[in-house]
Formats: sequence, C-alpha cells, structure tokens
Amino acid sequence: MLTVDAVADFSKLEDFARRQARAFAGVAQMTMLAHPELNAKTANPMAGDARAQLTAQKYATRRAYLPRSAIGKVLKQELRARYAPA
Repeated sequence: MLTVDAVADFSKLEDFARRQARAFAGVAQMTMLAHPELNAKTANPMAGDARAQLTAQKYATRRAYLPRSAIGKVLKQELRARYAPA
C-alpha cells in the first residue's frame, strides 16, 4: 500500500541512485580521457563503424529482394517504431 512515508523513502532512494549515477558518469568520463583505448568502439563492437556496416548490409540485402516501393515502406515502419513515443 502506498503511504506518504513509502513515497518519501522511494524519493530518497531515487535521489541516491541519481547521485551515484552522476558520480559514476564523471569517473567514467575521466577514465575514458585517461585511457582512450577503452572507448565504446572497442568495448562494444556494435557501436560506431561496425553498427554502420551492419545497417548498410541489412539494407543492401533488403534492396536485393524487395521492390523499391516496399523498401520505403519498411524504412518508414522502422523509423516509426524506433522513434514512436512510448
């Protein structure tokens, strides 16, 4: 059951988590500046260039078997799904 005390406790926990996340982000940024070899492109191969190559390959495959008008419809559907308000 929601009470005033329960909501106050939740707000305190949420504030604590926000502050910890901000502190972590600051330390992570300093770490990336000190050690550029640890950037997202090396830690996650699906970031940056690899993602662009995968996307290009996916669209090339679609172009091979979909008529030109269908490609536009598929792309519009993907964009709507990706950027639709939640």
